[in-house]
Amino acid sequence: MVELIKRAAAADGTTAVVVTHDTAVSAALSRTVTIRDGRVGAEGRRGEDFVVVGREGGVQVPPEYHRLLPPGSMARIEELPDGIALRRAEP
Repeated sequence: MVELIKRAAAADGTTAVVVTHDTAVSAALSRTVTIRDGRVGAEGRRGEDFVVVGREGGVQVPPEYHRLLPPGSMARIEELPDGIALRRAEP
């Protein structure tokens, strides 16, 4: 079914939007957008996932990292030459 959708979109020169909870379906697509709590939480391109910085500067920490930085934690941002590091603040 995914291949049919992809071929139809390519033939029409359009974009197909597929909504799924099936990781096998999303893995077959070239771009994915993960929605968490009504906001874009991550974007995937060619099998690699990225967090997305929202308009207000917010970033959703992916669930697999909640053990390191649980929801409600306080964190520090450190500037690096190529970006930032997010580190849990010790109480």
